[in-house]
Amino acid sequence: MDSRNSPEFHIIGAGLPRSGTRSMREAFHLLYDGEKSYHMIENIKSSENREMWARIARREKSFEELREWLLEKNYTSGFDFPFSFYYRELAKVFPSARVVLTVRDPKEWYKSVKGTLFELHQVRQKFPYNLIKFTATKGYQKIFWTDIQGRTGSDKGMYGSVRSGEEKAIAFYEEWVAEVKRVIPDERLLIFNPNEGWDPLCTFLDKPLPDKPFPHVNESIEFKKTLTKLKVGIWLILFIVLFLFSVVLRRIWTLVSGP
Repeated sequence: MDSRNSPEFHIIGAGLPRSGTRSMREAFHLLYDGEKSYHMIENIKSSENREMWARIARREKSFEELREWLLEKNYTSGFDFPFSFYYRELAKVFPSARVVLTVRDPKEWYKSVKGTLFELHQVRQKFPYNLIKFTATKGYQKIFWTDIQGRTGSDKGMYGSVRSGEEKAIAFYEEWVAEVKRVIPDERLLIFNPNEGWDPLCTFLDKPLPDKPFPHVNESIEFKKTLTKLKVGIWLILFIVLFLFSVVLRRIWTLVSGP
């Protein structure tokens, strides 16, 4: 893509999952009407998207290629996993983009991750869910477990830190925030708690204040409902498979044993 004709990339979200990234995405859509924002939701929607990030994690694609891919799809901002885990590389390939680090109380962040993403991760490791190929590929696990270890003092990654308990998880969170502050110049970075509302965000982005309230999206309840549906769905699939298998076995037995 000719960079002279490509859309401007406005915001690189550097906040960890469960730090207000969904609210930030909705705020972006209000500030930049009609423009697209990349979020973990996009991974759920498309296997092509998931595969692209898995290739990035496996070092099969460069960040210049990721840049072109995002622009070709008309994204002009990005938040949450897996986008935010590569904020440092993305800041280099989008040198004019501003960086927003969403933050929240570390203890609340730990509780939120533990009750949503980490719970899903735990479910995926257990029978019968580990028999099903989930949307998270090996490349995704590499992002969580390997790629971000070198960015903080943690040797466990996000999930490993949460598994180790509140103290380790908070240490990981605080190390992540400190690392973003160290890497991104002050004039390019906004440390933003969505509870602050529009003022600091609009000032940072040079945008007028919208006439709508700042969006506060609580995903925890929605996430837990989805997780419950997932558990029920997988067990239902397993039951159907076992039932059909038993029907086939009975048919084979009847044919072999004769009338």
